[in-house]
Amino acid sequence: MIGANGNSVYDRLVTLMNRPDMKSDSAPRFASDATRVEAEGEINAVIEEYVSSLDAEEVIKNLEDARVPAGMIMTIEDVRTMDGWIDSREIQPRPALPNLRLSDDSLSPALTRSHPLSPALTRSLSSVHSSGTDLRR
Repeated sequence: MIGANGNSVYDRLVTLMNRPDMKSDSAPRFASDATRVEAEGEINAVIEEYVSSLDAEEVIKNLEDARVPAGMIMTIEDVRTMDGWIDSREIQPRPALPNLRLSDDSLSPALTRSHPLSPALTRSLSSVHSSGTDLRR
């Protein structure tokens, strides 16, 4: 994931990729975030070419050195197997949509589905404890 919004960060990104012709002061279509949206396909193609020419660790190091916010997108399996990260016993499966019990004075308790909180870490407090305040009163 690369975060290159704003002219200064965007300019550092295209400089890193050796594309001075794409800097914010080089052409109107690259002048601002709003105009770059129109050139998104072109920009993404250049980024894809750059990142596919290097291994992931080198891409991240280069982006960090250029002061462009970036980070790896990892799967749960990546986290489980990454040395020095987290003990894999701390990561537990979680239902995609956990049950949440709702009730109030006038209605009988009902079950509904809530948005998941993922991943589930055994020492975290990431479960749903309340459905929130009853706004009907």
